[in-house]
Amino acid sequence: MHKHILVPVDLANSGASVNALEAARAIARRDGARISVVSVVPTWPEDLMAEEPRDYQPDLDAFLETVSDGTDMSGEVKNGGSISGRIIEAVAKKGIDLVVMASHDPKMTDYLIGSNAAHVVLHSPCSVMVVRSKEGGGPAKNVLVPVDLARADSCLKAVNVGRQIAEAAGGKLAVVNVQQVMSLDVPKTLDSFKPKLDAFVQEHAPGAEAMLKIGLSVPSEIRWAADEIDDEQVVMASHDPNFTDYLIGSNAAHVALHTPRSVMVVR
Repeated sequence: MHKHILVPVDLANSGASVNALEAARAIARRDGARISVVSVVPTWPEDLMAEEPRDYQPDLDAFLETVSDGTDMSGEVKNGGSISGRIIEAVAKKGIDLVVMASHDPKMTDYLIGSNAAHVVLHSPCSVMVVRSKEGGGPAKNVLVPVDLARADSCLKAVNVGRQIAEAAGGKLAVVNVQQVMSLDVPKTLDSFKPKLDAFVQEHAPGAEAMLKIGLSVPSEIRWAADEIDDEQVVMASHDPNFTDYLIGSNAAHVALHTPRSVMVVR
């Protein structure tokens, strides 16, 4: 399914980067993909004063040697520039079809300045998996796939990916649809959309749990649905990056930024 995976590595937070590499290697083994690693090093004030900037390539090579398991991986250091911008630049140059990257747990600063992972989710032309470590380690088993019934065809790839992950791990798959209701006519909304969701699940994900949620915030309802079923990974579709994303964001980016679970955004 995937041919070339990019794993951004933060040399200052190697523990989180190891989790991302483990997730990428699992996907690479399943799909027969190759892995490229990139580490973006900001330009520090001391680098500007130095006659020659420090070379961080040996640090990345040493890190990859310590985590090597025989997987063919190449590593490259990018100096300066925006971290998320340099990652997206590498996606285009290397022909990447999946980015797997770590992110710290959501916290208040995310709401103010965002995170590199959220920026990559928002603007990357390819699928992005944001990995957060889970207690006990190992691959995710239970998977939640949000779907938009008004654009059902665009969600099929995410449903298929979520089903493959759950089946491979012997876990459960749940499909959730969120309806934004501005009135109190909840029973009418349930009667209207529950049969459509059940039919979609029966056709495209037989055996999965169908969940219909009603609320004002799509990302919040998705996170609450994940809590309800105790899922370990969210797999969701997102439209291609465009100008409106820069103005209002996307549901996928909000979920990736604020949920404590691993999130794969499928394009």
